[in-house]
Amino acid sequence: MPFIEAFARVSNHTFYIYDYLQCNIIYVSEHQILPLKISRTDFIRQGYKYLFSHIPPDEHKMLIKIAKASDDIIDSGQIKNKLNCRITFKTHFTCNGSTWLIDITKTPVLLNEKGQMWLALFRVSIATSGKPGELFCYTDEGFMLSYDYKTEIWTVINIPHITKSESEVLKLSAQGYSRSNIAKLTGRSEQTIKSHIHNICKKLSRHTIDEACNAALELGILQ
Repeated sequence: MPFIEAFARVSNHTFYIYDYLQCNIIYVSEHQILPLKISRTDFIRQGYKYLFSHIPPDEHKMLIKIAKASDDIIDSGQIKNKLNCRITFKTHFTCNGSTWLIDITKTPVLLNEKGQMWLALFRVSIATSGKPGELFCYTDEGFMLSYDYKTEIWTVINIPHITKSESEVLKLSAQGYSRSNIAKLTGRSEQTIKSHIHNICKKLSRHTIDEACNAALELGILQ
């Protein structure tokens, strides 16, 4: 898996592939974001047993519940384009005396003949915000889903349509460029950029472009 290995290094993420038919991990990237004292072979052999040994016990039940919910929502008929969706959830991970909040994202890679997940690619990264138990499902069908593990209810969140020009302004704003700099970079007038920012904030129900950027990240509009 040379491409996954290369991407793991440049993105500073860990990747693994889970086989739902065999019910085990079949691949783990060599690059690890956490200081794990275990070989890839042992990681694959121990699978989730090893991962759970580093997750706080009081989060085990929560994690099992949201992991099942994430599998069920993908295998349900609510999402049409299953191969184009992704699930994200968070949990704590303890290793060598330190604890990190990690973000786990998974996306189906192959489906079986019944349209259920066969192989899924997982990405593990250090979370910069959020809390354990947060579970979101992003689709390319104009909506996302949010799961409350306490009530076991999925909530549909409609994703507003962002035009190509607005998306460009949004990405540059997220990178820290000012309105005048964005105007120069895009070849548009500053008034046009101001109008785009106004529309973005209105669509995302935010008062400032910084707040809009954070909302866009949460909704999967910015990646």
